[in-house]
Order: sequence, then structure tokens, then C-alpha cells
Amino acid sequence: MKLVLIMCLQEDIDLVADLLGSQGIVAWSRLDAEGWTPGLPSPWSGGTTPYNSQFVVTLVPDDRADPLMRAVAACAGCADDRHPIHAVELDVARIATSHTEARTSGQDDPS
Repeated sequence: MKLVLIMCLQEDIDLVADLLGSQGIVAWSRLDAEGWTPGLPSPWSGGTTPYNSQFVVTLVPDDRADPLMRAVAACAGCADDRHPIHAVELDVARIATSHTEARTSGQDDPS
């Protein structure tokens, strides 16, 4: 099992949703985030302005992670080319679900 974490600007969330759908991924979660990077201070606040970003989290079988990562790398049409879509693939060692015993990723569900 793999956890794929995708970060994008809020304006690109529909693009990411379409990308996930094209990969047959129908279960995912979205989280709001403020993105900060070094830059020129805003004339109004004197500090840098945060970017409205989104994190998308999905769990996929091992064989679905590579095609998803390739789709992210090939994705075009972002709202701002200076802020591309990013993805990180992480191995999932264990999964715990409430009211069950923790199990190692890849084991059949004991219930």
C-alpha cells in the first residue's frame, strides 16, 4: 500500500481531481493549507503573502502509485507555472482502523 500526498494551488484542485479520476482513484481527501515561500514583501502588509494551497491524500495499492506519479509529472495546465503540482509517494507499513486490530500493510482484512 502507498500513501500519495499531492500539493497544489487551490486554483488547481479541479485539475488534480480530474487527474485522480483519470487514474481510477475515487477515494481521496483534501486539506486546506497556507503555502509560504521566500519572496518580495507585500506593499500592504510588509510581509510575504501566503499561497492558498491544497493537500490531497490518497491510499493506493502498490501497482497504482507509479502510474499516478507519472500522471502528476506529465500534468500540464496549472494556474501558475511557477507553482507546479507536487506529489510524494510514501510506503505504508501498517494500517489501523478503529474497532479492529492493527495490521501490516498488504495483509488481508481479518474481518
